Amino acid sequence: MKLYVTAVHDRLNGYGQLVTVNNLDVAKRSFMDTVNDVTTTVAKNVNDFTLWCLGTYDVDTGALVPKLECILKADSIKG
Repeated sequence: MKLYVTAVHDRLNGYGQLVTVNNLDVAKRSFMDTVNDVTTTVAKNVNDFTLWCLGTYDVDTGALVPKLECILKADSIKG
């Protein structure tokens, strides 16, 4: 089974905690929820945050395949 490895990048602090998801739509939904939650730092600073896919992880073989790709910018959701 292949999982996607994602992380939120903060322009001022670098990449945050790695999160694995079954598909990138799940990661997008979670990130959009965070952007739309006015109590979060992300919502208060949308120009600083971006969701990235860092690659894939195969749970059967343990293989990590890097592929850095910007998935969604916070300021495109709320700006």
